[in-house]
Amino acid sequence: MEMQNKKLRSYVDLYIEVFCLLEDGQTPETTVYKKRHTLNRFLKFHKGKLTIVAINKYRSHLLKNDWQNRSVRHELQVIKAFVNWLTRTHEGVLNFKGADIHLPRIKRINYDLLSMEIAEKVIIAGTTPGKYDKSAIHKKSKADSRIAMILALYTGIRAIEILRLKGEDLDIENKTFKIRSKGGNEDLAPLPDVKNLISELAKRRHREKVFVCSSKAMNGHLKRGLKALKIDKRITLHSLRRIFATDLANQGAPTHDIAQAMRHKNIKITWDTYIRLNPEHQRRAMRKYHSLIRKNRPVKEKAEDLINFARDFGDVVESKIDGNEIVLRVKIK
Repeated sequence: MEMQNKKLRSYVDLYIEVFCLLEDGQTPETTVYKKRHTLNRFLKFHKGKLTIVAINKYRSHLLKNDWQNRSVRHELQVIKAFVNWLTRTHEGVLNFKGADIHLPRIKRINYDLLSMEIAEKVIIAGTTPGKYDKSAIHKKSKADSRIAMILALYTGIRAIEILRLKGEDLDIENKTFKIRSKGGNEDLAPLPDVKNLISELAKRRHREKVFVCSSKAMNGHLKRGLKALKIDKRITLHSLRRIFATDLANQGAPTHDIAQAMRHKNIKITWDTYIRLNPEHQRRAMRKYHSLIRKNRPVKEKAEDLINFARDFGDVVESKIDGNEIVLRVKIK
């Protein structure tokens, strides 16, 4: 049994070492520590061979010791990731897969979210130089933080992926950029077709690292922006990713397209964790797809929807509703 435990510990050490290499040294030390600490805690509890029975016993042990479902789930997710790695890299060592590990169900958290427009205003308010920002370093850091957060808001890119972004990853001519994902993958994503953002990124494409800032600093800027605009909510850098997904969903984008934009392997993660549909979106869906509701809607209401749709393409110069007819004149942007 002692030999089995030593062998398992050697696998844990190798897993942590490989994980750090995959993350290219960009993973916060606290993340590495938590992974190692979680796996060591399990090994301290279980001294024998790694089996699904042992993991289930550990799960029961945690719950009996008043651990919350959310904490138990996080603990088992780390073990599950380790099991998946072990089955991929050391065939035949285990007789089960990570998918066999049962994770406790948890209640959905209602995160604070803002609209796209308000979130952008918060970013700008939080990164506007104040009276104490006299040094060039402070101003440069705030400018980088602003563009980094706007890129996150417009693309749904993760915080760690922002910090990994290199100048060579930007293809300004083709309006694409390379994302170095948390799993070690490299994905090609479109740059937002926003002239000011493209211009700012073009200035930074010759840098080794595109953004010289930190997650802590950007979260601080968001906090100050909320305070400046007197918004009583808690928004972090990761919230921008949730806002991105929710905005796409509320605008009617299919969930599989959102999952692809978020680079999620499992569409369930996109729907359960990130998207928060507002009642207005649900109302629009009912008006559009419910046969009886669609049939009985007033003509004026249908006409107003058409006018709002036209606003996506330009400025509505003239709109006139006459009975069952509507006259629209739109100046294309």
